[in-house]
Formats: sequence, structure tokens, C-alpha cells
Amino acid sequence: FGATGPEVLADDRVAARPRPAGGFRERLRSGGGYGPGHLRALRAGGAAMDRWRNRAGGFWVAEADPAAAYQARTARWPRPAVRAALVATDGVSCGVDDYRVFPDWAMVLRQTVESGLLSVLETIRAAERADPDGIRWPRPKRHDDQALVHVDFTVLPK
Repeated sequence: FGATGPEVLADDRVAARPRPAGGFRERLRSGGGYGPGHLRALRAGGAAMDRWRNRAGGFWVAEADPAAAYQARTARWPRPAVRAALVATDGVSCGVDDYRVFPDWAMVLRQTVESGLLSVLETIRAAERADPDGIRWPRPKRHDDQALVHVDFTVLPK
């Protein structure tokens, strides 16, 4: 976050892959829920995505292969231009990108500063609890792991 607002660096390589028709999302939207049928649909979709995982032209998952971290998206900004940074996993970015409980990343930063990191995480969890069967926001699981880091570059060390 600089003086003119947030600049977002996102890794959209998974989202850029085509999704097969009839997948778990359609099943959830129609009220199928998170039972055994969901697991079968999720596995079928995952098998279709396997050909793109951790390879050029696809997407990278460090959990499956730590060497994938070398494929991370990176950017540089002049240090004086950066006031704050937020680093978030997809279990947090869904609050902006999918659920829209935060209209933008500037609002995530505002809530972080005013109410703390846990407040942001709980806001996202509350949205997920309000959609326990994934009808409004079809997703692989009821809720994902969450990690959110806030670095304030305006605070000088003592």
C-alpha cells in the first residue's frame, strides 16, 4: 500500500485454468452439500487439474513440492513508496475476491489497523458459516486455512 492506495500482486494461475463442466461448484450451487458426492466431484475436478499442477504453463503449489516456491509471482516497489503490506493466503483473499465481504484490499487494511488481524479472519469465517453448504459461494471445503500478515512500514523501530 502506497500513498495512492493498494497495488495488488495476485497469483491467478489456478483461476486462469478452465474448469470442467458439471464440477463440484455446480453440484454445490444446486444444493448437493459437502457429503460423499462432493468429495467424488472434488476428486474428479482435481484429477483434471493435475496435469497443470507444478509445471510450466500451469500453476504452482509449494505444499505439494517445496521447489514450487521458486515459481512465485514477485514484484518490486521503491521502499519509500510503500507504507504497508498485507500478505494473505487464498483462505483470506476469498473475502475480497469471492465473498466480497470486503469491497477491496484497502478495506482489509483499514479493518486490520482499526480492529486487528483476527477481526479480518473472523469476518471471513462468519461469511463461510452463513453459507455452510456452499450454495452462495461454492468452494472446495467449508472453510480454508487462513494466514494474514500485516507489515506497517510507517512505524520506526526503537
